[in-house]
Parts: sequence; structure tokens; C-alpha cells
Amino acid sequence: MTTTPESELVRLARAGDVSAFEALYRAYNDRIYNFARRVTGSPEDAGDVTQETFIRAWNSLRSLRDDGTFCAWLHRIALNRCRDVMNRRNRRGSVSIDDREEGETIQLEDPDGGPEESLISGEVGDAVRRAVDSLSEDHRLVVTLHHIEGLDVESVAGVLNLPRGTVMSRLSRAREALRRKLSPYVEGDYSVRGTK
Repeated sequence: MTTTPESELVRLARAGDVSAFEALYRAYNDRIYNFARRVTGSPEDAGDVTQETFIRAWNSLRSLRDDGTFCAWLHRIALNRCRDVMNRRNRRGSVSIDDREEGETIQLEDPDGGPEESLISGEVGDAVRRAVDSLSEDHRLVVTLHHIEGLDVESVAGVLNLPRGTVMSRLSRAREALRRKLSPYVEGDYSVRGTK
């Protein structure tokens, strides 16, 4: 069975092919939901963000200049929707993602499993979730986009509309903070994989 390359699906969807967009939706739905859940901390908000993201993506697809940047472009739409949700929440007097109650965490693992699943489990997994949750929003976003979502530094810079150097700096500072917070759980020297 031959699979259509993503760039071709994007090209077809931009031309109005609904089935091509449905294929992109199937490929990214869970990923965008998990990203929104990590950022908002709420399964309900993540569902709303995911739906709004794909509606906006469909309506704005013609404005996408480079078919190869679809993943980063979709994450940027999702991040903007997450910020809208959190701003509405803050205006209503609800807690922000930085003011969650002690012990309340954001889901980091992919429900389908994967490399993160073995790392993020049990006591160490709880420590990792707490450590990532305790980062500033700027640092939490670069860690989530780069290490959890798997976007390269250039794509993270595009999603966050930041220079590459700023992303690299935030990743470095976030890794150092995580190294300090997780040092009791790690034997010997702790190092986080370099950036792509």
C-alpha cells in the first residue's frame, strides 16, 4: 500500500481536497490533542483547542506558504488557541497553568506509548512531570515542543515566533533547571540530548 507524502497531502488539501485534509487530521489529531493537554492541563480544553485548531487550519490552509512546514504551522495555531483558552480562564478568575494545585500535573505521555512511555512512568515519571510543570511558561513550551513533540529547533522557533538563538538559550536554561530538579533521581552526571 502506498502512502501519500505529507507535502502532497497538504498541497491537495490546499486545493480543496477534503479527503487529503482528513488524512492530515488523522495523522495529527492525537498529537495536537496531547500538545494542547500539556499546555492547558485540561482534557476538556485540549479537546476544544484541537477542534478549533483543525477548523482554523482548514479555513487558513491557503495562507500556508511552504507545504513542508505544516507540522510547525499546525502547532502554532494550537499554541495560539491554548493561549486564548488560558486567557479566558484567567479573566474568569480560574487558575493558570502556573498556579495549579500542588500535585496536579500535566499529562506528558503519549497514550499510544512510545519512547517517552518508558521514561515517564512511576516515581521518576512523576518527578519529570513535576519538574517540567515547574518551569516557566517560556521554558516549558520549548521543552514540550522540542523534546516531547519532537520538533527541531527551527520549527520551534517558527511556532513561537522567536529567533533560533533564543530557542537554543531557553532550551539550555530549561535543561539546566531540569538537571538540578532531577539530580536526586539520576546517578552520575546527567545530560540531556543535544538539539537537532
